[in-house]
Amino acid sequence: MALEEKSVRRAIKHLVTLGDTDIFPIPFEFSFYRECENDIVQRLTTLQAGSHTPTSAFECLSPKGNLSFRIAHQLFPVDTLLYTAAVIQIAPLLEALKLPSENGPFAYRFIDDDDEPRLFARSSNFHDWLLHLKGVFLPEDAFSDAKYVLETDISDFYARIYFHRLEHVLDDCEAPNQVRKIIEKIIKETRARQSHGLPVGTSASRILAEALLVDTDQMLEMRSVAYSRYVDDFRIVVDHQGEVHSILCNLAEHLMLTEGLSLNANKTRTYTSNEAVDFIDAKLTDVFSDEELQRLNLYIAAVYDDEDISVEDVDDVDPENLISKLRDALDPKKVDYTAIKVILKVLRAVEIENPIGFIDQFIELVYHTPRDFCLLVGGLAQRHADLRDQIANKLVSTIQTAPFKDMSLSRIWVGHLFVTQALPITEASRVALNLTRTEIEQRQDLLLRGLLNERPFFRAQKTKFDAASEWAKPALMLGAACLSTSEYTTWLETIKAHHSDPTSDIFRKWLKENQADVWNALKYDYIIKTRAEKIAELFGEVEPGSILDTVLGPSVNPSGNPENPFG
Repeated sequence: MALEEKSVRRAIKHLVTLGDTDIFPIPFEFSFYRECENDIVQRLTTLQAGSHTPTSAFECLSPKGNLSFRIAHQLFPVDTLLYTAAVIQIAPLLEALKLPSENGPFAYRFIDDDDEPRLFARSSNFHDWLLHLKGVFLPEDAFSDAKYVLETDISDFYARIYFHRLEHVLDDCEAPNQVRKIIEKIIKETRARQSHGLPVGTSASRILAEALLVDTDQMLEMRSVAYSRYVDDFRIVVDHQGEVHSILCNLAEHLMLTEGLSLNANKTRTYTSNEAVDFIDAKLTDVFSDEELQRLNLYIAAVYDDEDISVEDVDDVDPENLISKLRDALDPKKVDYTAIKVILKVLRAVEIENPIGFIDQFIELVYHTPRDFCLLVGGLAQRHADLRDQIANKLVSTIQTAPFKDMSLSRIWVGHLFVTQALPITEASRVALNLTRTEIEQRQDLLLRGLLNERPFFRAQKTKFDAASEWAKPALMLGAACLSTSEYTTWLETIKAHHSDPTSDIFRKWLKENQADVWNALKYDYIIKTRAEKIAELFGEVEPGSILDTVLGPSVNPSGNPENPFG
């Protein structure tokens, strides 16, 4: 069985609306997927897995903590689409293998709804898990004896998943042959034919990784009083202190012999259930009180268009108080990046009185949380058109200094603000950005050259198309749209045999038909309307889209904001 139409359509809906990862900027190809959905669906549902050769994934460091990192992956756009569609097709089968969330696996519970861009249940984030754990740990009555909790996690979980175990998971759910071939081939090729590791950052990988621990979940549920898991983070409850070591031995042996995985000794500890509740309370209130966090979550849900929450039913938030909380969360002695990301998300939907002062004060976040900070900066630039040049100069100068210049993800996100035209690009700033060190940056540089109308450059590249990487080719094709119509159309015809993407002919046709407007496909709406703006719009006091129209024009992003507010 090949890919089903509904799986490909939902994959496109998911990627266009929420992006491919919670780490990297959204590839510009997703605009093309949205506009040519029917043609792409027809092409991919007839594609034979053996006829497609995936492109190697892009890899770079992503900050994980104050002094720690992880390797993150961005798949080539069409590989992301195929991988996501294939996993969506078998996701209901994988979900059926899992225990209920109250009995173990809490995170990333798949939603089987073809009309829903989001693949996972809303109430399954880390904060929700901590609240759930309190119910797991609290005694049944005031006179019950305290129990004991084992806390541990898997070391380098995604990077150490063995491929043969993934094959067993696909066997367990009886994945159709063509579907499993797509999944296996993309993982093998994009991981440079290593015998282990899933691409980090994609929803499809999360679904597969969760299914891989089904046997572990069942073993722990049978051998413990209570048990819960958030991705690779375990909390196991037993009756007596002596049982802690028994369950730890059982888990370590099972993971090592069955899954080829190991526990992280530095994150393994034990305590009583009463102490566990105290730890959770401290974690939940480290930056925010329960009431404050509940209000923020409601505000986020309302301004990011959760249909279940009305803006009229939530309270406004105080930007100055949030900025103060952001300073607290950045305290070197207790940095809380989860809280920082929540604050930045809310700040996108409030009025910041002094944008330049804010950016200056928190510029270090370009390094620590580049995605979340740059999304906020993009919105500030679009709200305050008179400050765009200042913001651009600040970011360009910042990215030239240590440690920012050595963090690829920081450079990529700053470059993305220029590619999406939230910030104005000049030849001087393009040169200063020096977007040459990684494949993603090289793509950005090609797009910026196109925006700057550098026709001589693209004429010189016309005979060098074969020498370009697979990642560079689509950007080169789009950037060259600055050429005259006849020259551009003729060149696109000459390269048609030199681009191996299965959607390449559809892409070329789209470029020809949209040459004059193709730069709008790069634009991105970073603005999240405040509660006050949404209420005014609701009652007809503000014309929909008027805020952004004054900055970038009415053609920008007619399909809505493709940002995952809760990701």
